[in-house]
Amino acid sequence: MKNFKKYVALGMTAVMMAGNSLSVFAAGTDTLPDSGEVKTGEGEGTDIYVDKDVYKIECPTDAALAKIFDYTVDPQGLIAATEAVQFGGATIEGEGLFFANKDATDPTKVVKLSNWSDPLTLVNKGAVPVDLACEAQLTAVTTDPYAGTFSTTEDFSGNSDKTAGLYYGIYASQDIEYSFSTTKKEFSNIILSGADGYEVKYDKDATPAYSYAAKSDYKDWPEYNFYVHATLNPDVAETTWATRKEDGSLDKVLKAPTIGVKFTPTAIKGAKEATVLIEDTDFYVSKANVEGGFGTTKPTAITVNGKTISSIKDNVEGYVHFTWEDVYKAYGFTKEEDIPDADALYGAIKAVKVTADGVVYYGEVK
Repeated sequence: MKNFKKYVALGMTAVMMAGNSLSVFAAGTDTLPDSGEVKTGEGEGTDIYVDKDVYKIECPTDAALAKIFDYTVDPQGLIAATEAVQFGGATIEGEGLFFANKDATDPTKVVKLSNWSDPLTLVNKGAVPVDLACEAQLTAVTTDPYAGTFSTTEDFSGNSDKTAGLYYGIYASQDIEYSFSTTKKEFSNIILSGADGYEVKYDKDATPAYSYAAKSDYKDWPEYNFYVHATLNPDVAETTWATRKEDGSLDKVLKAPTIGVKFTPTAIKGAKEATVLIEDTDFYVSKANVEGGFGTTKPTAITVNGKTISSIKDNVEGYVHFTWEDVYKAYGFTKEEDIPDADALYGAIKAVKVTADGVVYYGEVK
């Protein structure tokens, strides 16, 4: 503030000095009478405004989405025994359950079989961030369904997981991995804004003259990825996977459930820009180009990566304030020791949304 006052004072001095030697020119002059005539200066207001709430999310086609999480259950190791000839001799990582990972440049070619799916990728080519409501769920087939249960741990280490036959987890950008089953798992997050890829232009011959559009050569659009991670327990009974006839011959091979991953995007429009500052385990949110700016009135809502901060603290010198503890509790952890990879989760903090005095403010951690 002191520097700002000095800057203003210096500027005023310069204007005063210049005022002694400058003349004001007008288009023409009138000689006013001694009294009685009223003169009025007028000026037309010119409104310039562009729509910066550009929403554009790209995702795979419906046909691609219908097959994106296909997988093979192989409790007997048949794929490895035949050197993955079914998949063109692809490299095998893991065992028991496989997603066919495709070549990035040739999606018809399988290069690897693993417990991880290829990603379902959303690309934000718009200028606004996007709220995502996400869910993952298994659907059992109606005829000859898989006969086992589902684990909540990928290594089947939980007390109730040791007899489960399959584990399914959903992992997405800026998030942790959640187990899911025929019971729906819901979570939320945010796709980061693509505003850096947009620019304002002026063309005097256009109507309107100002425009806001994507840069022609911009390539660094934010991506959001969903992966499915699945594993198989080799220690469960054969009846989990197949049935036999009375004479002991193979009867039916039971069918694994279908994976469903759904997402509902909602553009965050009209949000004011905010700045996020981090000091170790403390996070501070300021209005853009203002030190703090929120005064002493606490916000009514704070979300981090779409997760709701449940306990809102007092502002600190005008800054909205929350802590690392607030963040990991928003992710469902009671204490830091419960987090499988605390460093990864800390590094995943990217998007903060604050509602204060009825106004939404949004900032990103770069």
